[in-house]
Amino acid sequence: MRKIERVALGDRIARGLRQYQAKVDASPKDGFNAQSFWNHRRRKSKTLLAVVAALKQMAGPHELCMYCVNSEAGDIEHFRPKTPYPEHMFRWENLLLCCSICGRKKGSQFPMADGQPLLIDPTSENPWDYLDFEPRTGNIMARIDPVSQARMPKGLTTILTFELNSRQAVSNGYKRTFRRLKTKVEELLQREFVDDDVERLRQEDDHGLLGWCFGKIGQKVQPFRRLYENKPQVWAICEQTFAINNGDSTD
Repeated sequence: MRKIERVALGDRIARGLRQYQAKVDASPKDGFNAQSFWNHRRRKSKTLLAVVAALKQMAGPHELCMYCVNSEAGDIEHFRPKTPYPEHMFRWENLLLCCSICGRKKGSQFPMADGQPLLIDPTSENPWDYLDFEPRTGNIMARIDPVSQARMPKGLTTILTFELNSRQAVSNGYKRTFRRLKTKVEELLQREFVDDDVERLRQEDDHGLLGWCFGKIGQKVQPFRRLYENKPQVWAICEQTFAINNGDSTD
């Protein structure tokens, strides 16, 4: 899972979503069928076609699922499911893009604790605040809270919901990305750093791992450790650009 920047919608598209949402909000609560209402509007209007295009732009050049970051995303996903939360059905900040596997695993689940979601929203949160990475296996794990020494509930619930640590294809995808990043860093250790190297690293990172690699955990793993020790100026540039996870972990 990687941090995704949400783009701003054009006025016409945003207005179209507001109009759809107003119709939902004005509908009688008793007997309202959210799925039927959504299906009637789904991909049949210029507004939702434009929404899909914006989400694909956010998902990156390979249009990968915003949850597993492994499979090609197929359709609009409601972070707060539309059936129990129709008041969020057409709200832009509630719309993501996911693959059919993640969509099926999540379904209408939306676990909460103390009134707060227990699933990570990659467009409003940094997933690496709650997740950790195991380079050898490619598995994603819940981070350990440095105070309680327990797995962070949001990270754990997200992993269990989407089965991120038990889908071999997902782990293999993370391992492939990590190998590519290691190769690029090995190259940096052998030559002078140039401005284009930042973008070259970013292009190799389908899974948002640069935030982990250039954080306090990743800097202990080779070859990132050698870059940290032998080329501190290069490390500082990369850290400032990529290190969105600077927490400690005892895992």
